Amino acid sequence: MEHSNSTKAYIQIVFNILRTEIIIAGFLMLILGVLEGVGIMMLIPMLSIIGIQGQQTSQNSFVYFISSLFDSFGLSLNLGSILVFYILLVSIREVLLRFQSLHGMKIKHKIVNHLQKQLFTSITYSKWLFLLRKRTSDIIQVLTMDINRVGSSADIFLGTLTTSIVALVYVIIATQLSITLTFITCCCGGILLLINRKSHTVSLKHGYQLTNRSKALYSIIVEHLNGLKLIKSFGKESQYVQSFSSLVKDISISRMEFKKKHSASKMIFSIGSVILLCIILFVSVEIIKIEMGSLLLLIYLFSRLSPKISQVQQNIQSLQNNYPAYESFVRNYNEALRAVDNSAVNSGSSIQFKHSIQFSNVSFGYEKQTKVLKNVNLEIKSGRTTAIVGISGSGKSTLADILMGLLQPDSGIIEIDRKELTTNNVSDWRKKIGYVPQDTFLFHDTLKNNLRWSRSNASEKEMLDVLEYASASEFVNRLPQTMETIIGDRGICLSGGERQRIALARALLSNPSLLILDEATSALDSENEIRIQKAVERLQGTLTIVVITHRLSTIRHADYIAVLDDGQVIETGTWDDLIENPNGVLKKMVLTQQLLKETTLRQTYLN
Repeated sequence: MEHSNSTKAYIQIVFNILRTEIIIAGFLMLILGVLEGVGIMMLIPMLSIIGIQGQQTSQNSFVYFISSLFDSFGLSLNLGSILVFYILLVSIREVLLRFQSLHGMKIKHKIVNHLQKQLFTSITYSKWLFLLRKRTSDIIQVLTMDINRVGSSADIFLGTLTTSIVALVYVIIATQLSITLTFITCCCGGILLLINRKSHTVSLKHGYQLTNRSKALYSIIVEHLNGLKLIKSFGKESQYVQSFSSLVKDISISRMEFKKKHSASKMIFSIGSVILLCIILFVSVEIIKIEMGSLLLLIYLFSRLSPKISQVQQNIQSLQNNYPAYESFVRNYNEALRAVDNSAVNSGSSIQFKHSIQFSNVSFGYEKQTKVLKNVNLEIKSGRTTAIVGISGSGKSTLADILMGLLQPDSGIIEIDRKELTTNNVSDWRKKIGYVPQDTFLFHDTLKNNLRWSRSNASEKEMLDVLEYASASEFVNRLPQTMETIIGDRGICLSGGERQRIALARALLSNPSLLILDEATSALDSENEIRIQKAVERLQGTLTIVVITHRLSTIRHADYIAVLDDGQVIETGTWDDLIENPNGVLKKMVLTQQLLKETTLRQTYLN
């Protein structure tokens, strides 16, 4: 029942987005069916003229129809005119078949484009928490392979309808020649379809196998490309090649199994058709004693009808095989819709930040049982540098995500200048934020275009200014084409420190009201850390900065420090206030990091 409902929903989607194209396709199907029928009926007067066809009533009605058709064009009914008209008819039919083929391809691509855009949009506008739980490779697989299979299904479905209409025309003409033989043929054809019915279930099973194995293959590909440096450093190339080869082999086996079943059905149908044709010949000659002309026409009709029915059978198998791809699309699309981030799809109201941001009893947990943040109360004043410190896992980055509106607190509120941050204004709020994460993401493009990503209309001077602020001018000027240099996938052509400084410059180019540095120096060496730190110090007092870190050397000059531990703010104040508290958490963290540094230096000296 669920399967049939989903199929009905798919047909409805196709019809809704391609109503005009489907109507055109349906009109073409009818025209092709009529042309096919007229072409066959023209064989009757042709056989009569050359002396093979007799004068049965049904045949006379066909001859009368063709004669009337020729009279309407002012033509006489003779062999030459019939042959010329038949050539013309076949030519028109072939032109229309070509047009129908191209039209079917157009429908397929429109459906693929529509579904890809629909799914891509729903995923893009879904909540950050939903995306955190989704595997990138699964999304890529649905957006590419699965949706392409769904588009192919539309093409196959329209082809099946066309074939069915032409087959119906054959049956109608055949009943005019011999109802008995047509009835026998239809019964035998029905039996052949029933014999092959089991293959539909097998096709569906192979469809699910292909979808699941393809999902695993995409996972391996994405994992491998993202972690290629790590894979090489651990010498794990052969392990991934083996996993990839195994999955490719499994997919090949799955496709071959489907092809075997597909070809077996075709073989059974072909053998059955030959047996059926022999039965028709025997019954026609020995029992009914039908005229030679009618027999030739019936044999011609049934020889054309048989592959049509076989094609319908194979198309149904292909549709069954592709059904799991549509199911995968629907599941992912519905999940993304349920997780829609209303703040992203609605422009909402504006929000201003001139005085302070206030966290009031904010709590959040990725799972309902475990709270990452617990009743956080914190004030971030405009124009100041506020540092949020704590050990790894204390909830610092989660607090940053909530500050940006990427995550919504389970309880408590965030107020910006006494105005609550809600789904109605968070979109406008994000536009006022410059964000520099720990894992910098840069595009495989020029450095200039990477900067302009944050503000497309930025001038050359503005870009040079932010590069200067971010202590990046010096190394940018040394690049082969300066700002026109291609920096590679994820900025791989730059060092870690250079990437971070470009990310800082990009954030500053958007003229933010709030700059958030989320562990921006945690992966850098001391020299690059100092460079970023000096760049931030130059910005102090010109805009509001939130520094999130566990490395305390970067926050000595912060105006205000909040210490997080186990999701709670346990200390607040200036560096001097907190460092003077001998029992304070910050004091203990400073001593621990200093001890680790001294131990490292001692070991280096001894070695």
